[in-house]
Amino acid sequence: MGSGKSSVSKGIGVGIGIVIGIILMLILITGCTGILLKGASTSSDYPAQDIFKPTEVITKPSVAKTTQQFNIKEDITIDDITYKILSSTKATNIGSGFYGDFWADGTFVSIRFSIRNDKDVPITFRNEIKLKDENGNFYSQREDIPYWLSELYEDLDYKTLQPKIATAGSMLFDAPSNTKELVVVIEGANKVAYVLLPNETQS
Repeated sequence: MGSGKSSVSKGIGVGIGIVIGIILMLILITGCTGILLKGASTSSDYPAQDIFKPTEVITKPSVAKTTQQFNIKEDITIDDITYKILSSTKATNIGSGFYGDFWADGTFVSIRFSIRNDKDVPITFRNEIKLKDENGNFYSQREDIPYWLSELYEDLDYKTLQPKIATAGSMLFDAPSNTKELVVVIEGANKVAYVLLPNETQS
């Protein structure tokens, strides 16, 4: 009988130990789960973002350019370069003799001009001089000038200009024959110059 009671007591003790172990494991599991849940972030932790909200565009105000009219042979200073329109000539064709004539689609307008670099260092000149008629149409230079005329019509584009030295060049435009008024347009960063060309030949 004594040994039976001892076995029962041992069995009860083992059962109690198992129950206590299970309880402790549940406590540990519950605590770890709480910590994990506490550290986890949810969608409510962050402010809602509207992905369809238009992007704000910041535009810089345009700078108004001053305009000024000049006459032939007047100095025009724009962006550290002094321009001077020296003469203008109109013709329907150019050249004669061995190579033949080079004919205009309308009327050739030949512009002789000079430029001077007013800086103290050399610069590369970009020629963006244009011709404009009374209807607001702009004309660029003829780019298909024959090689035997190219030396006569050097527009000086990409030419390196030394400081304080004037250099002369020529441009050839092709404008409609019925134009009544033509102006040379020279545009810089903050200034636009207009040079009115007379209808007759100037030299």
